[in-house]
Amino acid sequence: MLDFARNTRIIRRAMFACLTILLCAAAAPYAAAADIVNVTVISQSTTDQSNVPITFGQVFKDGDVPATSDIGARLNDGTVLDLQVDKKATNADGSLRHAVLSTIIPALPKNGSVVMTLFTQSPGTHGPTVALNDLLATGFDATISLNVGGTLYTASARDMLQNSTPKQWLSGDVASEWLVGGPVKTAGGTPHPHLAAYFHIRAYAGMNSVRVDAIVENDWTFVPNPSNFTYDVTISSGGSTVYSQTGLTHYHHARWHKVFWWGIHPQVFVGLDKVYLQDTKAVPKYLNVTPSASYLSGMRQSVAPMSNGDLNPYMPSTGADDGIGPLPRWTAVYLVSMDPRAEASMLANGDAGGSYSSHYRDQTTGYPVSIADHPNLSENSGTDLPACNNCSTPLTHDYAHQPSIAYVPYLVTGDYYYLEELQFWADWNMIWTNAGYRQYAKGIFVSQVRGQAWALRELARAAYITPDNSPLKQYFVDRVNNNIAYNTSLYPDNPNANHLGALQSYDGYTLFAPWMDDFYTWMTGELVELGFTNAVTLRNWKAMFPVGRMGQSSTEYCWVHGSAYHLTVGTSNSVWWPDFRTLYVQNFPTQSQSACPSDPSTTAMDGYPDSPTGYPSNLRPALAIAVDSGVTGASQAWQRLVGSKTQPDYSNNPIWAIVPRGTVGPPQPSITLTANPNLVQSGGSATLTWSASNASSCTASGAWSGSQTTSGSQSVGPLTASKTYTLSCTGTGGTTSSSVTVGVAAAGVPSVNLTASTSSVTAGGNVTLTWTALNVSSCTASGAWSGTKAVSGSASVGPINGDSTFQLNCTGNAGNASDSVAVSAVTAPSTGPSGDAPLPLASSGGGGGAFDIYFLSLLAGLGAAMRRRTHQGAVRGSNGR
Repeated sequence: MLDFARNTRIIRRAMFACLTILLCAAAAPYAAAADIVNVTVISQSTTDQSNVPITFGQVFKDGDVPATSDIGARLNDGTVLDLQVDKKATNADGSLRHAVLSTIIPALPKNGSVVMTLFTQSPGTHGPTVALNDLLATGFDATISLNVGGTLYTASARDMLQNSTPKQWLSGDVASEWLVGGPVKTAGGTPHPHLAAYFHIRAYAGMNSVRVDAIVENDWTFVPNPSNFTYDVTISSGGSTVYSQTGLTHYHHARWHKVFWWGIHPQVFVGLDKVYLQDTKAVPKYLNVTPSASYLSGMRQSVAPMSNGDLNPYMPSTGADDGIGPLPRWTAVYLVSMDPRAEASMLANGDAGGSYSSHYRDQTTGYPVSIADHPNLSENSGTDLPACNNCSTPLTHDYAHQPSIAYVPYLVTGDYYYLEELQFWADWNMIWTNAGYRQYAKGIFVSQVRGQAWALRELARAAYITPDNSPLKQYFVDRVNNNIAYNTSLYPDNPNANHLGALQSYDGYTLFAPWMDDFYTWMTGELVELGFTNAVTLRNWKAMFPVGRMGQSSTEYCWVHGSAYHLTVGTSNSVWWPDFRTLYVQNFPTQSQSACPSDPSTTAMDGYPDSPTGYPSNLRPALAIAVDSGVTGASQAWQRLVGSKTQPDYSNNPIWAIVPRGTVGPPQPSITLTANPNLVQSGGSATLTWSASNASSCTASGAWSGSQTTSGSQSVGPLTASKTYTLSCTGTGGTTSSSVTVGVAAAGVPSVNLTASTSSVTAGGNVTLTWTALNVSSCTASGAWSGTKAVSGSASVGPINGDSTFQLNCTGNAGNASDSVAVSAVTAPSTGPSGDAPLPLASSGGGGGAFDIYFLSLLAGLGAAMRRRTHQGAVRGSNGR
């Protein structure tokens, strides 16, 4: 039975909730509210559930939640929920980037779901914060026991909460979460020198459900004699064993965790809006593919401590790997499906990342160790790391083949364990690097191009999503900026750098790997998307290389070989091929003598084009970034890639199924069709000339007929009456038609034919006018142009900033003749990236509140206030990956 104090707290919360609803109803018309995104809460239980607590992470588009706004939530039946918003990261303008959201779902039917809409609202007052004393007033405890060689070491969550200063992770009237930890100790208080236990304890209002994340670590950086340890482990809570394992070998600088509940365990999956999530730019944008039910059913759902899950146990191995890419396979499947099985697989592999010896915690600060504090710290050089004994492990990691293990798990759950996991890996990539090569505290990534790409990927993501008030925020931001500045000065700002947009390869020019360079090109685009606008110059320079390899004309590189495995890019470290044509001739001397296919649908690209992990697939993210950057030729390069003959099925493996942010489809065919002359005397002839791009076939109609090539010329006549010739051309982007009329002038009768190269033009653009006049001696322009004109000719006119009519009036001995043509002006659509902003440095926090007698006085006057108120109205084989 609840004691009096707990009854009082519940009554106060209920009164406050009533007051809040009334106040919100009274104030709603004065708040600028807007729906942001829907979240689907899905029951995983075969029985009905009530008062279901949920907590999840949500990332927002720039500006969707201004600094002056709060977030509210309502169900699809109109029920307004009490939503707790723990703000974690913000943008430079103060708008919310990432938050951990908590609420209580009143009712969730068995195997059913409810839709919850998040919306902006004016900041309001919340109920009393769930306090630590509320939890300690219960019988809650959780313990970790480790029997190490016959000596028992334990840690108690309750003891740590009572006798230390917990770190507050969540705070509000729905839930509070406290982080505690330290060395496991014997009954006499002797700490183990290396093994530590941590508890992340999330208590919901009413104390009916308490979530515990229990963590065991062997991570201390500077304690002498680091080692593997074998022990028997038991985790207990509420009088029951929640996990046990005998003979568990815990590898050095590794960790593991288990999540369980004290009290009622809610059975629920929170499904985010996958389109909105991708549109935030926090993750890439993917093709709209649907994984098969059988594949989803076969995905891994959990891992045991010190297991690798689906991560490669030996990461340096070559060949295609489910972990290699902008995001690993299991995470990409989650992002395109938003399926609970895919989420469980992603989180399981996020857990598996803890098994690798990549975790260095500073015992003094409690955070991952800083190379700013220890510039000589390195696994490959320096003197700061103690020697490791008994440290053999079956799991080998590196940064050249490293998956993005914990970034999205933290993004969508808001769990502190995954945040630290991301930070540990981002930090290890710098610790592993030779201290001198990385320029000590600067953290510059050198060595393999792919290693630079994946290491910088994790560093940028850690900088992007680490909470503003974390001491690691600026640490990561500074080192991202150091890498951007270093490579910008080395390449685009260096007049002696190559003109191809390629990074210098670690293994020599004869083994230059374009696909590896493409990884880095994509990474530069992600830097900009994550807010590092100082990377724009580097991104645009890097985009030249994938775009240039997808050329088509005789002066370029042929796109068919744009996905080659290896290229030579020069004769020495300082002499690069000067342009893409030379690059092509030097690498493909025989093929360069032949024309490059103009129709991508007839030819497959090099490098396993039917594989979702082949080299053309590796090229997709780099070209997608180039398209979004607005780099010249990028859209055409993208169309050749996706329009080529052989395309893989990405349904169950969408690692590389990345597309540009903007809507990009196959290009519509374009046709140039002209007649010379366009006016003849009766019995005369004219020559039709045409050229079609992005087309595979053409058909003539009107005054001519039959199949035509995509370019050519043909004489028509003799003509005794005006004729209109139409040409329709078809490609992967659809069908386009164009017509031209050849006029016939009667003998001695003045006649004029005036045509425009297009009927519409982008505002500010030009148009070409062509005309022929017969049986006249002079012509004068009027309307949108003016002056005396020859009796036949052409002219470019513009700029055209509005709808315009061009008229030509001609005079002859037998009289006058005139003709006109109208051209409309259309506003140019916006192009290129938008909404990019630098990373924030300022901190932001959520708020709580208190309920006291003051609010009771508001109830008395609320009715009168409301009466006075006036109503207003988001295979490859072994190829060295």
